[in-house]
Parts: sequence; structure tokens; C-alpha cells
Amino acid sequence: MQRLGLTVGFVLSTLTAIGASHGADNPAVGRWDLSVMVSATYKPPAWLEIRQEGDKFMGRFCGEVSGVINIGEVTVEGDTIQFQAKVDNDVPEYIYKGRIKNDLINGTCLVNKGEKKGTEYPLIGIKFIPSVDPTGEWRMKIGEGEATLSLRYDKKELAGKLHGRTSGEVGIASLKGENLSISLKNGEKTFRIEARIKGDIMEGSLEPVEGKAEKFTAKRERQWGEPVKLFNGKDLDGWETMDPPGEKAENKWTAVDGVLTNTGGGKNIRTRQKFGDFKLHLEFRVPPKGNSGVYLRGRYEVQIHDSAGKEPSKGSCGAVYSRIAPSTNPAKPAGEWQTFDITLVGQYLTVVHNGKTTIENQELEGITGGAIDSNEHEPGPIYFQGDHGKIEYRNIVLTPAK
Repeated sequence: MQRLGLTVGFVLSTLTAIGASHGADNPAVGRWDLSVMVSATYKPPAWLEIRQEGDKFMGRFCGEVSGVINIGEVTVEGDTIQFQAKVDNDVPEYIYKGRIKNDLINGTCLVNKGEKKGTEYPLIGIKFIPSVDPTGEWRMKIGEGEATLSLRYDKKELAGKLHGRTSGEVGIASLKGENLSISLKNGEKTFRIEARIKGDIMEGSLEPVEGKAEKFTAKRERQWGEPVKLFNGKDLDGWETMDPPGEKAENKWTAVDGVLTNTGGGKNIRTRQKFGDFKLHLEFRVPPKGNSGVYLRGRYEVQIHDSAGKEPSKGSCGAVYSRIAPSTNPAKPAGEWQTFDITLVGQYLTVVHNGKTTIENQELEGITGGAIDSNEHEPGPIYFQGDHGKIEYRNIVLTPAK
């Protein structure tokens, strides 16, 4: 089969009428994790976003091996939504059709070009809704003062208290995606917290029922587990190879004298273990014009590239490929050892490249090309790209979150 997702035409028909074409509660609006069921073992992942801008709907798409692309305006008429991306003489390479019900898409992917033209595969999609854990000790800065918000679950209900400059017991609390709403009581006084949780950072406002709201930021006191040495420096114990998407390749990975080396153009490699939230330290050495990548949970590629002296971009060293550009470029010249210190909590990522923070607690909006699957709420492996050029790694240590 051809690689899926380089171009796309897409039609979604809901099981029930969507309602007004530009309704804010249109069920198609949002982010979707897609899988094309080519076979029991080959399920190419993809990602789709539909958003509303004024009176129009616009889309973005990421295929199995491509970067994120804008697909232009999406037409919404009654219970039908359709759009397509065209890169080859205005002819879509694939046409996707499906129905939406209860945040699920069921449908088909039709190959529209090439040897397999006319072949149709089942398609499934799940709307991405953030899964957030609000519990823990949150150190808050409120204006010139400080406070601590302690949150826990008590019989499935969120409980806790705020103490410090302002105090109160948690009353009614609700969490919808990343948005946290809490009422607090201190005697006859009532307060309210409205905030958004972004990984281990909380931003929002503390508002008396009568009085002026005060903005705050808070950081969770994260508890970390024991560091795990992913590479023993001697062999590939704990790792397994895998073919690039839709291809077969040779294994070109070796372990010699503490260095994990890929000579280029071969299989990818991933840990047998899977991880959720973590801190990852690694050192890498890229040759002139070298290109590789580190995949977090097997789904999000932090780019490795010979980028010394170049302007930061979504394809330069330390970027989340095609999604997030680093703020600065501290890359060293090719042939020198460099470091990444990466923290991933939920969908929020921090990258420290050669000791400089270049991505700070930014949201990963979806998978990148080359992802092992689109199951974003699940733990996943660390994987290194082996189908590009030569790359070397050493001192690979992961510290999981408790």
C-alpha cells in the first residue's frame, strides 16, 4: 500500500443532524485521532483538527509520515462536513468518509490514486479530550503573596484546601478537560478559583464572591520515581527494532563502548518499556547534514538535525517536528556531543537543549508524522528514528513521574 495521509479528502456525515452550519457546539469541531485499519497489524495513524474562525471552518491534518499541513476551509452544510488537501494536480490521493456519534468517527478511507486506486479501508477516529490529573500540592503566587492549594480525590470527588495568604476548604469542584472550577469557603467568606491546568502549571484567577479577582500562577510539586537507565552501553537489551511506516528495512543499530549508533537508512528502534509522564536525559551526536528524531511515547518527534547557526524553525534541532519551533538555537556544530533534557507531563512539553530552555511547557496538539499509533492517552515507548541518516546516542536516562 502507498503511504497514507500525504494528501486527503474527507467527508464526515453525522448520524443525527448537526444543526445550524456554524453552531458553536458542532460535533465535528475539535481534534481527532484517526487510524486506518489496513490490516490487523498495520493501522496507519493520522490526526485531524477542525476549528471555527468567524463564520468559517478551517482544518489541519497530519498523516502517517507527513508533517502538519493546513487544509484550508471546511464546508459545513447541515449534517455534512467535507474538506480536502490537494498537492498533486488538485487530485486528492485519499478520500475519507465517516459518521460522528458520541465523539467517535466510523467510516472508510478510499485510495484515490496509484496502483491501489479504488481500495477501501475501515477508518476509526476518536475526538481528543484532555485527561488531566489535578491532584497534588500546588504552590501559588497571587499578586505579591503566596498560597498552597492541596487537592486530592475523596470517593471520586475532588477535595482539599487552600492555605497561606488566603485560606479555605474546597467545596464544589469540577474539572472539564483542562479547566478547573472550585468554590472555597472560610467561615462566612466564599471564594472561587477558575483555572486551566497545563501539565504541572496552573494559571487562573482567585475571585471573592464580592470583590476583585486576582490572577495567579501555580506549580505542582511533582514527585518523581527512580531514574531508569534505558541504554546499558553494551548491547540492545531493553530495545526492539521496527520498520519505518509502510516499509521493510535492515537493522543498522549497534552498541559499542557506551554509544548507540545507527549507520543510517535502516530500522527505527524503541524501548520495550512504555512510559506516561517523565523526564528524559540523553546525549546525541549528529554528523554534517544529519537528520534524525526522538519520539516521546512513540508519537511526538523532537527533531535532531544539523542546525548549528541557523534560524530556529519547526524543522530545526530541538523542534517538535512541524508543530513547535524552539525559541532559540543553541545547537552545536555537527560532530560535537549535545544534550536534550525533556520533560513531558500530560500533553505539555519542556525541552532544554544544551542547557538552554528552548520549549517551555508548550502543548502538544497532536501526533507527528512517523508516530507508532494515535492512542494519545496511552503510555508509549521512547523511539529513535533510524530510517534517515547516521546518528549516535549515549547516556540515555528516563525518570518516570510517580
